[in-house]
Amino acid sequence: MGLLNIGSDNPTLRLNAYNLLYSLCVSFRFGISHQLINARAIDLCIPHNSVNFIVSTSEHLANSETHLTLEFLNECIVGFNRSSTETSRQMITLEYMVPWLKNLVFFTYSLNGKDASKVKDVIRSLITITAEKSEVYEHIQKNIWNTLKDIDELHNLVIDSLIQFSVESGIRSSQAEAIADTLVIMNCNAIRGKQTLIKHQSWHEIGCLVRFMLTISFYTEDIETPYVAEILHIISLVVSTGPTFIRSSVHELVVNFIHALVTNKNIRPENRKKLKYVLNDVCDGKYRVHFGLSKSYANAFTITEETMTDNVENMSLGSLEVIVRLLLDATNYAAPTIDAANTWHARWMSLVTNMAFRFNPALQPRAFVILGCLAQDEIDDDLLFQTFIVLRNELARFKETDP
Repeated sequence: MGLLNIGSDNPTLRLNAYNLLYSLCVSFRFGISHQLINARAIDLCIPHNSVNFIVSTSEHLANSETHLTLEFLNECIVGFNRSSTETSRQMITLEYMVPWLKNLVFFTYSLNGKDASKVKDVIRSLITITAEKSEVYEHIQKNIWNTLKDIDELHNLVIDSLIQFSVESGIRSSQAEAIADTLVIMNCNAIRGKQTLIKHQSWHEIGCLVRFMLTISFYTEDIETPYVAEILHIISLVVSTGPTFIRSSVHELVVNFIHALVTNKNIRPENRKKLKYVLNDVCDGKYRVHFGLSKSYANAFTITEETMTDNVENMSLGSLEVIVRLLLDATNYAAPTIDAANTWHARWMSLVTNMAFRFNPALQPRAFVILGCLAQDEIDDDLLFQTFIVLRNELARFKETDP
């Protein structure tokens, strides 16, 4: 309350807030009491835009009184919500919250688990004020999420909370889209690497993850990212599935992915030209059909009742082969070295092989088609043997009355 009201437009309230802050520091022996004086008997003039003083005071408190972090942040959020009609005070609140966010990591490994749960509650509250997209939405993104991006220890907790909130809000909701925007701010290798489908079986969660991947796929400076194979694997498993909204999202994820390859400065000129041809093919109408897209007006931002409900459960395996070969061409042209191309290919092959030999009626047929596209050179005898075993078991299980 003291820090918040020092930014008030009322000079008397600013002075009272300063004196309150002084009294608290003296009473509780905070480490910054020497930086303040009792101003009750003097005509101290505190300008209304004393942001530097407020933030500096907050930084010193965050460093010296770390144990107050959770309570302080919760009070900041309460004050932020109560100042909904005063955007200037909300902006100040966001700025003096930043030093305390870095302390959250100290509470994530408590033995009793209570502090970790409180950290999750704080993250959830931050997500809530973000999703409301108030007038200070851009400042929330800049101050809060740009700070949390650099705290690796919190990434798992943040990602899980973002996904949970998006699923609860609904994939077509403005709140879920605001959270997808937040991932753009937090875009880094550590975050991108957590965007996998392995741990998430719910379709709604998969949809939210696809949206996350789409928003962070537009721009990257590092073409040698270790996640190229994972991106290809995810695309090939979910392409042309679900409603138009998701099918368009996967298609535009492919477009963004190839766009990032084309615009990378390390691509050789002759390969850049080839990549542009691949990009044109992906955007061409006859190739959009392979992605399950027949509505020319629909894209990843077309949210209507129809685009959210016109589900496609199965895709042509022939279309899958076309898409996989396009992706293969793109990565072969984009690889900075032959070793990089071989590494991406080997990793993708490993992911697909692991999927192909696990019983999964929804994804196993796709996995074998992808495997067939990737295994164009020498085929290991054991791989061929395992393939025959799977086919034999499926034929034994097949019933004409239950195709």
